[in-house]
Amino acid sequence: MRLSPRQMMAFVLVASVMGVMSYYYETFSLPFSDEDQWRDEEELRLQMPKINGQLPSGDAISYQWRGDKGRFVLVREPRVPYYYEPDDDSEKRGWLHQSQRVRVLFLKPKVFESDSQWAFVVSEDAETEYGWVFNDALVYQNEFKKLEQWTYGNFILQKGEYFARYTVDATGRCQVNWRSDGNGLSLKGQYDAQMYQQGDLIWARKDEPDVWPDIFIAKDESRLDLSWRFRDDLIQMRKN
Repeated sequence: MRLSPRQMMAFVLVASVMGVMSYYYETFSLPFSDEDQWRDEEELRLQMPKINGQLPSGDAISYQWRGDKGRFVLVREPRVPYYYEPDDDSEKRGWLHQSQRVRVLFLKPKVFESDSQWAFVVSEDAETEYGWVFNDALVYQNEFKKLEQWTYGNFILQKGEYFARYTVDATGRCQVNWRSDGNGLSLKGQYDAQMYQQGDLIWARKDEPDVWPDIFIAKDESRLDLSWRFRDDLIQMRKN
């Protein structure tokens, strides 16, 4: 059968479309039908530790700091996963960052003493529910130890309109002179503190505690960074 030019063009067009559809199906349909690789997000439910129908407040969890946004502890390592359920086989929901502040609402009781303990954590202001983490991945106040030797010298930090100069002696004892400017006002003051440390985290523990604890990260033997919440602010290290 001899095809006219118009029929030949239509045949080529249909064949091309069918070829593209066949390629698309073979290339992309298989992964979406593989249940081992894909799970519907709606199937993953965050297990909430409710007591009498309510989330616990976390007030009963000891050794959390009292900050300007609520109670909190610190994340120990640079990348700490949090999960949908307190189970080793649970799906990860995301990652927390070293020195990030999280509030512990609930500690799941251990069945055996050798078991790892799970903690349910939210953001410092309790506005965001993260999920379940291993409690060992968190640092509480009572884990910090008094520094016996300070090697970082003096330093200055800036948080927006807030400036503070830390004069620190060899034992970690420090005097902090601060100034805050804004809205036509200028305030200044002074306080004393002692440096404490747990791993890479350093806490300037004030003699008279307030809701603004100073937390730093030791990056090496001569440099400090501010904690995750204030990561965009500045520290100037000075040896004198």
